[in-house]
Amino acid sequence: MLPLGVLLRLARRHVVYDAHEHVRFSIGSRDYLPRAVRRIFARSAWLFEQFVSRLGAHVIAATPTIASQFPTGRCTVVGNYPNLVEFEDALSDSIHRNTTTGVYIGGLSEERCLEEVYEALDIVRRSDDRLTLVMAGPVDGVEHPADIKGVDYRGVVDRPTVARLIAGSAFGLVLFHALPNTIDALPTKFFEYTAAGTPVIVSASTVQLARIAEEEGCGLVVDQESPQAIADAMTWMVDHPGEARAMGERARQATVDKYHWGPEATRLLDLYDRLLDT
Repeated sequence: MLPLGVLLRLARRHVVYDAHEHVRFSIGSRDYLPRAVRRIFARSAWLFEQFVSRLGAHVIAATPTIASQFPTGRCTVVGNYPNLVEFEDALSDSIHRNTTTGVYIGGLSEERCLEEVYEALDIVRRSDDRLTLVMAGPVDGVEHPADIKGVDYRGVVDRPTVARLIAGSAFGLVLFHALPNTIDALPTKFFEYTAAGTPVIVSASTVQLARIAEEEGCGLVVDQESPQAIADAMTWMVDHPGEARAMGERARQATVDKYHWGPEATRLLDLYDRLLDT
């Protein structure tokens, strides 16, 4: 799409480039490519992004860290936060929160610590087989969750179902290995958990998420490389339902106060208005 953006700018059209990740780091982390090829592709992608932004395209960045790669006057941060309306029905009194069920929604892959989660679940269930992990999302490169004891795999589900699954769980998992593209990431799934009033178990490697979880008191931060640490956190959530519920309430309040789509939508529409006026 970037080459099309160049052509549109040359035709004096307004172009908005949506930057949701560090493209250079993302390409650089793809182990299936030879190291030299990764370096060339990553560097080329970064240079092309810079060229497009300096040609006059306006960049919308999902995080401040991504925004720091682009010229200040041509970049606006618009957080990819959830729409609170989507969670209103799920938070109704008719939804029962199961205190022995955790949830893992989104891409299910090695990068997102699925192998460690499987092992952690096995550790917990050796002494307490009450715990079930509900998983939903596409599976990529790991043992299929439907084959794991203690996992209730729902496949790829629609957004209302996502909201209900999250709101009905005692905790949500947001885990990533320490990769250049994930350290400062702010994945939407974290904020969908908090929007539903569900406390989080988050990897220490995702520095920004770990900071939010600790500052807001809405979750536990774990060593994502340690199945035992993940198991201990899941056990704590199950064994301390009252404290976990209080974490979830703080999570919901933080989302209402700071991390929802309303202000971001206003900022985005204001940007479009400014561009159309020029």
